[in-house]
Amino acid sequence: MSRKRETLKARMRIGIFVDTSKLRGWRKAIFKRLLQAPDVRVAQIIAHDRVVRREGALWRAADALERALAKRLLHRPLARARGIDPAILDDGALDAFEYCDAPQAAASDRATILAAHLDAIVDLSAGANLDSNLARRGVWRIAAGMGTRDKLSPLGFWEFYHGAPVTEIAVLARAGADEKRIASGVYSGFMWSWSMNDLMLGLRAAAMLEDALKKDAAGQDATPTEPRRRSAFQAPVALLRTYARLALDGLERAFADDRWRVLLARGEPLAAHKAEPTVIESPPHSYWADPFVVVREGRCHLFFEEYLYAARRGVISHVCIENPQPGETLRDLKSTVIFDEPHHLSYPFLFTFGGDLFMIPESGGARAVEIWKATDFPHGWTRVARPLEDVTAADTSLLEWNGKWWLFTNIDRSGVNDHRSELHVFYADNPISGPWRPHAANPVVIDATCGRMAGGFLTAEDGRPIRCGQKQGRRYGEEVAYRLITDLTETTYAETPLSGVNPIPVAAGARTHHVSARDGMIVVDECFVVPKWKRRR
Repeated sequence: MSRKRETLKARMRIGIFVDTSKLRGWRKAIFKRLLQAPDVRVAQIIAHDRVVRREGALWRAADALERALAKRLLHRPLARARGIDPAILDDGALDAFEYCDAPQAAASDRATILAAHLDAIVDLSAGANLDSNLARRGVWRIAAGMGTRDKLSPLGFWEFYHGAPVTEIAVLARAGADEKRIASGVYSGFMWSWSMNDLMLGLRAAAMLEDALKKDAAGQDATPTEPRRRSAFQAPVALLRTYARLALDGLERAFADDRWRVLLARGEPLAAHKAEPTVIESPPHSYWADPFVVVREGRCHLFFEEYLYAARRGVISHVCIENPQPGETLRDLKSTVIFDEPHHLSYPFLFTFGGDLFMIPESGGARAVEIWKATDFPHGWTRVARPLEDVTAADTSLLEWNGKWWLFTNIDRSGVNDHRSELHVFYADNPISGPWRPHAANPVVIDATCGRMAGGFLTAEDGRPIRCGQKQGRRYGEEVAYRLITDLTETTYAETPLSGVNPIPVAAGARTHHVSARDGMIVVDECFVVPKWKRRR
């Protein structure tokens, strides 16, 4: 048998269950992902004997209007802002029967379905049921946390309706009468369109479903929820709420900016109370965020993202502070640009190896993770390695632990530039020469409330590492979540929330998304929303 045939035989055989051939939104995203998955073979399309739909006329009208408005007003601005292909947001219906050449079977034709020897059936219907005994591992489906029993509404509709900034998505598998939760994750939602939110959640859930299908996990009992039913007026109410949010957000963006600044202090990061920090104000034409510090000859060298308002992108800059004093406010400092590329740069993570200093600036636009060595400190750097290539990664951080180097990074697998949700880990014996191997449990965290890295690692009293993660909410980077890593091997990973950590308290009403400590210094960033005229002094 040829290698190609051996590979094909080893692929998981799945069926796709639909109650209409026209797929859109999350169903379209799942369908296309499974067709392209290298370890999965779509061996059969199972069609329900009749179209199952229960949408009312008012819902259909509101939904059509919402989709038309989203396509006209939001698709291009979102694609431009996130740097994604506008075609990803195309919500046109896809004909499953014409798009895929897999054999078809009617849901009532049990003999034909059983003859296909399916490992699992993925349910993309909007209300129909299928006998789970028709596949070895039952019938699988995608569900959102607030609407687990609601197969009719767009994915994440109830979170969207109630204004929740994140949505829990679960992969559920039904064998017999029992439904198991095979995998789950918490993703940030798109608050300005339920059709775009549905599609983008589906693109991210598709990767999670593909991972789950490849693993032979037993799962946990799924908590049953009450079925949700939309009233006749909830769709137009949701539409009104949506554009009220959009109008308020547009007004804020028109007249105000996020202003990040840096706080610097001496001391132990885990202490409950800190000396008053030195406040470093950003200049009017930019803001400073994602700071990392290193002390050389008694001087504090800060490396940070400098976001240039005029260029609408970040560069990596440096500033040296001779003797920072508690309670002092520093203004009009002159920074020096270290890295400037056509794409956005941020998060200049610093680490030492073999007595040398290295930096990993975030450069997702280059589709690679790059390591630079300080050859003429502080302004001269030379690229020495590319641990990861052909990947969009953000906020890469290294940890030396138990004789290995661990690379933590936030990778987007959905194509919508989501670096808030999935945390991936790689490991190597040498951080420069590698080779870097992926963790067996990747992604080790799927949670927009803590998944994105926020400055690297602190050290607990017992020596275990504490991962700093960004807590996302209604606004980007609301605060830092501290996660104690309790298990880290090549095949296992576990972390738990840690309370009582407060390295440098930020001002009331401010947001923060970064903490870093090194050489007896602690550095954080904090953000205020300020009128544009105020920063252009």
